[in-house]
Amino acid sequence: MTMNTSRRAILAGAASLPALAVPVLAGTNLDPIFAAIERHKVAFRASQVAGRIKSNTVDAEWAPEYDAVKCKAAENANSVADDAADDAANALTTIRPTTKAGVLALIHHVEAFNAGAFFLEPCPEDTVSDWQSKPMFWPASNDEDDIDLFGYSVLANVRRALESLVVQS
Repeated sequence: MTMNTSRRAILAGAASLPALAVPVLAGTNLDPIFAAIERHKVAFRASQVAGRIKSNTVDAEWAPEYDAVKCKAAENANSVADDAADDAANALTTIRPTTKAGVLALIHHVEAFNAGAFFLEPCPEDTVSDWQSKPMFWPASNDEDDIDLFGYSVLANVRRALESLVVQS
């Protein structure tokens, strides 16, 4: 099946997603990590939606449903959404939690993401059946030995936060 979407619908849908951010919990607005976590959730969701649209857009030039403009719009929207999701994820490695609750929230968010807690409901038009978060969807960040550094970077951020909290105590 194909998904009938216009370029305008793709861009409008992607542009409206940040408005879906969950409000910051009372008492946590002093710790910047809570906002960073919410930004990542929204950006990852936008990336999933854009990926779904791209995946369901006919890109075979020989197919009667092929539309070069739709294809290009879907590709561009997906690229922008993926970049925003990576930027939001990378912020989790640099925005230092300032409270114990923030440290725990960051750890919980990473664990939940890795366990597939963030997903799109199945859709009959889907050409891909599994739209959920997984460790492979964190930004690629490898060293010269091809060792993934993203997890280490989050851990280093937690360590820096804990060191700061000890000094404040």
